[in-house]
Amino acid sequence: MNKLQLTLEVARWEFTRFYKLKNELKGAAYMILFGAAAFFISFLIGRGADEKPELVLINEDIITVDSTIYDHFEITYAQTGEIDSVIASVGAGDVDGLIVVRSIDEAELYIRSERAWMLQLEQLFTDFRRKSLIAETAIPDETLNAILQSFTIETVFYDEDAAEGRGIERTFAIIFIIAMLVAVFIGFGYQFTAITGEKQQRITEQIVSAISPQTWIDGKILGITGIGMATILFYGTIIFIGMLLVAQIYGLGFLAPLLHVNVWKIIAIIILCLLGILLWNSFFAAIAATISDPNTSERTAFMMMPVIPVGFAFGALLNPDSLIIKILGVFPLTSSSMLPARMMLTEIHVWEFFLAVVLLLTAIWLFRKAAAKIFSLGMLMYGKEPDVREMWRWITERS
Repeated sequence: MNKLQLTLEVARWEFTRFYKLKNELKGAAYMILFGAAAFFISFLIGRGADEKPELVLINEDIITVDSTIYDHFEITYAQTGEIDSVIASVGAGDVDGLIVVRSIDEAELYIRSERAWMLQLEQLFTDFRRKSLIAETAIPDETLNAILQSFTIETVFYDEDAAEGRGIERTFAIIFIIAMLVAVFIGFGYQFTAITGEKQQRITEQIVSAISPQTWIDGKILGITGIGMATILFYGTIIFIGMLLVAQIYGLGFLAPLLHVNVWKIIAIIILCLLGILLWNSFFAAIAATISDPNTSERTAFMMMPVIPVGFAFGALLNPDSLIIKILGVFPLTSSSMLPARMMLTEIHVWEFFLAVVLLLTAIWLFRKAAAKIFSLGMLMYGKEPDVREMWRWITERS
């Protein structure tokens, strides 16, 4: 077998020993079951939420309460002398709350515990206060409405068709970036399970005597990347089918916005995310080879590194055309997150995409070479983990 065939054989073995379709189907069945249970419970909770809270109002003459409150609450009225008895009713659970209006600016609410409707009640009384004060000033309704009317700015895009599809493109970009992170974390887990486990059992010492470390690490990177992609594709398909069913049941126009999507932009985002997964899996393969005990190693903190570029991507929301955002959009460690973020917010030059792809491919090539060198020496070391200087010396040394 030549080197490519060996690499693919290692990738196939790595993929098949971890990825079991039967387990995925069981997991999907559990997910559907739990999802249905959660939906049913939410439905029951929602039915209970439709019931209006029962409130008692005292001193209603201080503030003008209009009929809008009855859309949200069941209101009864009481006198000041009945405060103690109503408070007792609140404590017994006979009514949900007591409102005692003290002035046009404040009131007291007696309840047994925190409730979700408290903010809505406060907003209603704020509106009542505003209307009461306006009524006292005797300003004509036409003048008041003109004063309170908001200034309207209508957004008109240069390319209306592109703008219409931009919302769904933004959704796709977010989905792909999240999927990339999930695939990277899946790869991280399998890399550490496979490589550190083989190192502790001293299996790799025997294997690298038959095939080169580069072939072995390349196969692992490809196989574990395949596991992440297969998992994302499997569950993504289930979620997509579920969304179609929900859209069909509720009559939502789920597929209509897809007609305005720029297909080439979506393909470009998918390519960037795939290359990002390969890049980080190459990086994690090198890190895993230096770990003696995954339960005590401080290097598990490296798993957070792929999240950092996603955090930077939110900076693109402020100014997607700034110089630093453009640089991060082609820099290999950040481009798989930053460039999709820019693509969903603004137009980019074609050369930016191709430059990002070339730099990503170059970084993947360098990372896999470095991973093989660190792997070939790190897998033979036990006890103390090598520091950064030692790993750099291994990378720069001639084979």
